[in-house]
Amino acid sequence: MKFEKMLNPFPKLIFALLASILSAPGVAAPLKFCYEDVPQKPWTMPDGTGLNITLLKRVEKLLGESFSYTTKPWSRCQEETRVGALDGYFAASITDVRRQYSVFPSLPDGSPDNSAVMYEDRFDVYLRKGGEGLWDGKQLRSPRHPIVAQRGYFVATVLRAHGLVVEESIKSAEDGLRLLSQNMADVVVLQGNEARDLATNDPRFKDSVVTTSTPYLVLPLYLAINRGTYLQNPKRIEAIWAAIGKVRNSPDYHTLLDAAGVR
Repeated sequence: MKFEKMLNPFPKLIFALLASILSAPGVAAPLKFCYEDVPQKPWTMPDGTGLNITLLKRVEKLLGESFSYTTKPWSRCQEETRVGALDGYFAASITDVRRQYSVFPSLPDGSPDNSAVMYEDRFDVYLRKGGEGLWDGKQLRSPRHPIVAQRGYFVATVLRAHGLVVEESIKSAEDGLRLLSQNMADVVVLQGNEARDLATNDPRFKDSVVTTSTPYLVLPLYLAINRGTYLQNPKRIEAIWAAIGKVRNSPDYHTLLDAAGVR
């Protein structure tokens, strides 16, 4: 009996030791980040490649951090961050709705900290050749069909704020261009290089789609963090945002941007 009493404290000591190790400074669980599961070349691709992934992996190395990456529909990335299943999502523009559950890099006065921008991207207007849509750089019209935008994208909110009828019926740039080429839309607003490449070079679209020269919107995009995750360790998140700026402005990363034609 005395021998058993001597042994009993050991399991408790072991568990206490493990708990202290896991909670020690410098030991933190990997952060779970989400990005969209459609191509946004050259920034992210569903196969886990892209400049944003390279940037964040360099941040990991610089800080001794650990991130895990998952691809999901854009609305799902946001919702799972909202409920705390994920720690963050990228690349996100700042909106009032997203601020309710996300923290973005900010200056002391509350304004966005643009030193932590991952990149800026443009939202271009695409018209169907022979259609009734119009974009002259100031006025956007689509009298026959609603304007089509990708689901969960902030640009849809901006379009509605300008009094336009919007249909968030597509997931990818390819889906939007297909609607134009099939005479099911006259105006589609799409994000990024992937859309421009498809509209210009893809034989399915290049003869039926007009790529306008003036973007409808240009937005800075950030790594957005779940509020709870941020409050658990603000210094950790602030260090990550600072490292994003440091890596993004490094000569090596600039070489990658130049090679991709996006600087």
